[in-house]
Amino acid sequence: MRQAPRPSPSVNFGGDVTTIALTIAGPDSGGGAGSQADLKTFSALGTCGASVLTAITAQNARAVSAIAALLPAILRAQIKAVFDDLAMGAVKIGMHQGNRLAGFTRMA
Repeated sequence: MRQAPRPSPSVNFGGDVTTIALTIAGPDSGGGAGSQADLKTFSALGTCGASVLTAITAQNARAVSAIAALLPAILRAQIKAVFDDLAMGAVKIGMHQGNRLAGFTRMA
């Protein structure tokens, strides 16, 4: 049986080859931190960003009012989905809540 080619750790955008970086983190509703800030930083550095969310938050620049960790099965499925399709040149791990999720981030 023929195997599919392994994904490349870079993507080609009209002749420009860009490295892919993954952030595994919680989001920030206001966009100033978390996965949104990671993706903006990747872009500013010329890197294509992918993300795996670890939680859902309700927050603004003044406070975090709620955090809901995602189920381990959802985290595992997200990691599997991105790694099945993309080869990461770098992985950045940010907020994850609880030891249950720490084991799954080692998959990355």
